Amino acid sequence: MMRKPYVDFVLLVSVFLLFMTVAVPVVSAKEPSISDILDSLKGKGCIDDPHEVDMEIFPPGTYEALLYAEYAGYNPYNEFGYYIGDERYTVFEGKDGGWGLNTDNPPTETFTVPDEIGFYLHVTHKGDIFYSETAKNTDGVKHVIVYITEDGNYVLCWEDVEGGGDRDYQDMVVVLVYTPPP
Repeated sequence: MMRKPYVDFVLLVSVFLLFMTVAVPVVSAKEPSISDILDSLKGKGCIDDPHEVDMEIFPPGTYEALLYAEYAGYNPYNEFGYYIGDERYTVFEGKDGGWGLNTDNPPTETFTVPDEIGFYLHVTHKGDIFYSETAKNTDGVKHVIVYITEDGNYVLCWEDVEGGGDRDYQDMVVVLVYTPPP
């Protein structure tokens, strides 16, 4: 018995749609660029003029971390934190910030570290961990762009997909208000 061609077509489309819902994260076509996000943060007075720096390790001191933006299909699964040596400390879980830009009441955490630190983004459901130190990333790709503001604070802009994904670096945007030790 031979199937009709439209049955094969419907079956093919159904399999494709099932694959897309399971394997590909949901991403809005209207996501802002990292430049748009930085301009929004600057316009709302959240940061002053940022410029990109090549920085992978950060100095000891006190950090107030503000989770200002998340535009990631994986945002419920992303964890942001810092590490000292091999010890990791979670600061935010992706669900803490939700989807989009949050300048009015961003999740905020403060922590003090006695030593130099690095930062990481852990995509928990995939098991991927991306570090501010590119050499620690198993894919060898830089997953965070770091900006420093005129007043000495940091803006960390993350990409959460193995191999660099779409390289938009706005999957999680965290501002670190830095206070050096006394």
